[in-house]
Amino acid sequence: MTSGVISLSLTANETLSSRSTALRQWAALSTRSLREMARNGDFIIALITPAIFTLAYYVPLRTMLELPTYMGGGGVRNYGQFVVPLIAFGAVALTMQQAALKAARDAQQGMTARLYTMPIPRAVPLFSRMTGHFARAVVALAAAIAYGHIINFRFEGGALNAAFFIVFVLFVGFSLILGADALGTITANPRAVTQALTLPILIFGMMSTGLIPETGFPEFAQPFVRNQPVSQFAETMRAFAGGTATWDTIGPGLVWSAALFIALGGLAMWAAARRR
Repeated sequence: MTSGVISLSLTANETLSSRSTALRQWAALSTRSLREMARNGDFIIALITPAIFTLAYYVPLRTMLELPTYMGGGGVRNYGQFVVPLIAFGAVALTMQQAALKAARDAQQGMTARLYTMPIPRAVPLFSRMTGHFARAVVALAAAIAYGHIINFRFEGGALNAAFFIVFVLFVGFSLILGADALGTITANPRAVTQALTLPILIFGMMSTGLIPETGFPEFAQPFVRNQPVSQFAETMRAFAGGTATWDTIGPGLVWSAALFIALGGLAMWAAARRR
């Protein structure tokens, strides 16, 4: 009986020690990743990118879309309120390109393989990279909201809806970053992976109701524009920002976000766990 108690106690202590070691390893690798990003100017880019999006979208389109006669009537009342969800989402989602690039470089240069030969849990390098990219996404989102305030974007639904807005866009961004990291790890080709991600970002961003209303697109394209994920994400974020969230307005976006997390999170864990 006594030996059994001692064995259980030792097992518990070993588990706690293993967890503590993994946390220290994650902290060390995360600190390395954050320092590298700061040294490379990634956080400065995260502050500048939303400003570029704001100028590129708001300045040329505002006058046209706020006209009462736009598309035969029904012009956008406040284009700043309309477009900032796309700006915020784009600023966060663009982090996935950097995530794919870093993962591909680490794999190409052998850093990933070296880490896997060390007594480090396979998930630790992945989560340390996610920490750095998530920090960049937070900076980009904060900048997007600040620039949005300048162009008359407001959280009209109160603090709780504003919190839902922030959590939602960061959750979707985190899912995309997971998938991009997996893609970079698998391909180990920085140039190919960044080129592969550029076209989908452009297509889904430009052909969405995040930029202009659905009626601004040709009729044959409207079903795709209306139902594709970026449009649904934009509608969900608008509902949170405007305080008009109901299941009809946010349900499709929530379903898309959950599906992305499950699919891309699973891909990331498989890429981190597979043997090379």
